[in-house]
Amino acid sequence: MPDESTPSKRPETCVDNGETNPCHPGALTRRRFLELSAACVATPVLLQACSGDDVSGTGGTAGSSTGGNEGSSDTAFASEDGGTDSTTGGGESGIDPDDTGTDSTGDDDTGTTGGDEPVDDGGEEFPFEPGGVPEDQDMFPRTVMAGEMQPDSVLLAIYIDDAQPKSLRLWRESQIEGNIILVHEADVVPDDDGFAKVPVDGLAPGTWYSYAFFAGDFETRSLIGNVRTAISANSEEVIRVAFASCNGGYYEPGGNEAPFTWPTMTTQAGLEYDLMIHLGDMGYMDTVFSEGGTYEMYLEAWGGFHAGGYREVYPKTGLYATWDDHEVTDNGSVDPWARSTEDVERIENAIEAYYTVMPIEGTNSMDRLWRSFSWGQTVEFIMLDSRYERTPTKGGLYLSPEQMAFLKDRIANSPCRFKVICNSVPFTDLEPWFGIAASDRWEGYPAQRQEILDFVNDEDISNVYWVTGDIHTNYVSHVQPSPGPGAGDSMREICVTSGNTNPAAFLLGGSQFPYAAGDPRTLVMTFDPSNESVHVEFRDGVTGAVDYEATLFSGV
Repeated sequence: MPDESTPSKRPETCVDNGETNPCHPGALTRRRFLELSAACVATPVLLQACSGDDVSGTGGTAGSSTGGNEGSSDTAFASEDGGTDSTTGGGESGIDPDDTGTDSTGDDDTGTTGGDEPVDDGGEEFPFEPGGVPEDQDMFPRTVMAGEMQPDSVLLAIYIDDAQPKSLRLWRESQIEGNIILVHEADVVPDDDGFAKVPVDGLAPGTWYSYAFFAGDFETRSLIGNVRTAISANSEEVIRVAFASCNGGYYEPGGNEAPFTWPTMTTQAGLEYDLMIHLGDMGYMDTVFSEGGTYEMYLEAWGGFHAGGYREVYPKTGLYATWDDHEVTDNGSVDPWARSTEDVERIENAIEAYYTVMPIEGTNSMDRLWRSFSWGQTVEFIMLDSRYERTPTKGGLYLSPEQMAFLKDRIANSPCRFKVICNSVPFTDLEPWFGIAASDRWEGYPAQRQEILDFVNDEDISNVYWVTGDIHTNYVSHVQPSPGPGAGDSMREICVTSGNTNPAAFLLGGSQFPYAAGDPRTLVMTFDPSNESVHVEFRDGVTGAVDYEATLFSGV
């Protein structure tokens, strides 16, 4: 364990041993990813294999449920056509097996901050063992959550069943057994419904913290959560991110006795990553809307989701999130431009409830959801609101003028190597594959879609990636059916579904879609600024085996 002068590593029962993750055998660890990346630079033969479009370790194909050597991070590189590069010798990279996987910033391969600089967050040695305090799931039935991670701050969210004041402690690990490095302590006063959001600042960049909420004289506690602050502005290190979307499960008011669970979340909980991003449809509230849609009903419905499978993953690390339609209701059930007074009230209730339960700044629909977060010079996550700023007709606006200006600014002026647009509805041209419901996607707003393509082309902005959900499908795509030479026309998009299925996914194929699958998957993406590559890894939602993995390079 680190001392006070060393940022803490994320506390885990299962620890990445550098080759495989004992929490989930076969996981592509950060060290293994760095070894594979280094292999692409080490020899001319491997460089040739790595400089193509996607380099897959499992040879997954469109519509397939498995992709070759399942679950093995030591499989040979294979091109998108399934051809294996025999020079890799079954994944042997030729890298020194004792290599620690340290990148150029001096940061180690566990997702923690390295270097010799001390942690400047005011933390002090304190005799306390949080794990020795029993969890009270009656008092704290829902998951803990941390969000809005900046280099020096986070936002914590909690639900307290008795709606009475509790205590918060946030800490780092100590080298002294029975101690913690106590960084922040505060009284937490929930609202009348039991919800509280607690900002914590004065933290150190790129540092793992743990936190929990306590009842009484620290007699019982919530789940223990972990969160990593964003890395400092001048840092450039590998960042690994888990994504989720469309988890599924419709909440029935008064009828859901068992909380929702998802195999993809169980799989994800066994993997290593720095942060998580949810792209929308975190909860399906359609029946809540149709049966009255009161604020109290939406708050109750969130309990069915946040007391379930999200308890496995949200305490693991920090979360950025945006919404799609089902956090309110199915967009097909309400005419968004001819709403009744009753519909408007229900929509406002749903949005207010979302802000209440989530670790997101804001309280109601007057607060914008779109925002961005930079992780050093590696990656900027641009979170869009792809639902509630639209205007009618096929020639209307998908984004408000203000949000469009924000998006262009962040793409053009980001200090980061990668610009990742987190967007709940696909940007990819899916015609003629998914002609149905095209009006609900970016394709239904062709003028603004083309405006973005032209902007990225004209400004020649590389390393712009889209990540999305909504259509209950997993894919890796080129956003255009025939990618052009421009940076915009050659952008890539990755789509994920974490719970719902789409049997029509097999329709996606050809060179535009090197991978597609209609069953739930776990998605982890690794952003490596050293060689400007993005590693994409899909795991089967039931078995956890690697279904497809590929290394993407901008413009190819």
